Amino acid sequence: MIGDIGRADLIAATVLSYEVFCKIADVFDYLGNGIDHSTITGIAATAGAGRLMGLTAEQMVQAIGITVGGNTATRQGRADTLSNWKAFAAADACRKAIFALELAQAGMTGPSNVFEGSYGFFKVMGRKPVAPVALGEPLGIRRAFTKRFPLGQFSQTVAQAAVEARTFVQSPDDIVEVNIRVSHAAIKIMADGPEKWRPQTHETADHSIPYAAGLVLMYGKIEPEYYEDPFLHDAKLIDLVSRIKCIPSEEADRTEQEFNLCELELVPKSGARRTVRVEYHRGHFKNPMSDAELEEKFRLMAQKQLAPDRVDNLLRRLQGLENEPQVGVLIAATTA
Repeated sequence: MIGDIGRADLIAATVLSYEVFCKIADVFDYLGNGIDHSTITGIAATAGAGRLMGLTAEQMVQAIGITVGGNTATRQGRADTLSNWKAFAAADACRKAIFALELAQAGMTGPSNVFEGSYGFFKVMGRKPVAPVALGEPLGIRRAFTKRFPLGQFSQTVAQAAVEARTFVQSPDDIVEVNIRVSHAAIKIMADGPEKWRPQTHETADHSIPYAAGLVLMYGKIEPEYYEDPFLHDAKLIDLVSRIKCIPSEEADRTEQEFNLCELELVPKSGARRTVRVEYHRGHFKNPMSDAELEEKFRLMAQKQLAPDRVDNLLRRLQGLENEPQVGVLIAATTA
């Protein structure tokens, strides 16, 4: 049982899961191909959990075949008006990964050559040939980033720029216009239609560049409740969001493989335009969050599900993971 696994195995399986995800993402443009990241999450979870469950190499091959062959998701769950499924998709991919592992462990075989076959994942889901995966260093987990703010990836630099730009005005009422220059990919995913300027659901709001910028310029921070009523229909906030424009940037396109460039231009009533440029958002591996910032973010998200004393307990165990004798104790501490 996974619950009886020790800390060293858990750490190794975590690194393995990150490695599988990152190496696939290195060679496969899943965003450009319209594939949801939960698809790759499921493959990564199969590899990591399979190691914990003690599957043989042959069983792992079959489990990955079952996962890839039967569980490929499109990005429509993150486009237009968003639903509860956006937040659930990755968890569901992991649930299906465990089921695939159990099937393989029981002797079921899966599709062969699921990546490179005639109708394999890369050929059917990709739009261009896929280069061979480069194994070894640098490990993917060392190139992963953390989101400083509880919102979509492409809004991280936007929110940080808005924090800095807010100091240029006395009040949001002083703002005439905000011009946000980001990549085409950022606009396509997080500023692709009118619903991103007037979001009606939590999921659409936290996946909207203009709404994120409006929140920070209005309140100076972002809290999870800002994605719910009454904020979604607050007239002053929506009016501020309506003054925000998202403009494609050729420079952001050129550098998007390295960072999500944002240039935010604030136009106040005084006419003295000010621009804030953010390349590496707080949480990027080249601009990492501090331990205090990580703890603040953790508490912000965990407090919705666990009582304060249980949040303290879970945080203590995570911070001392190398001293946890069994994974089961840690899993029990996460149960709501």
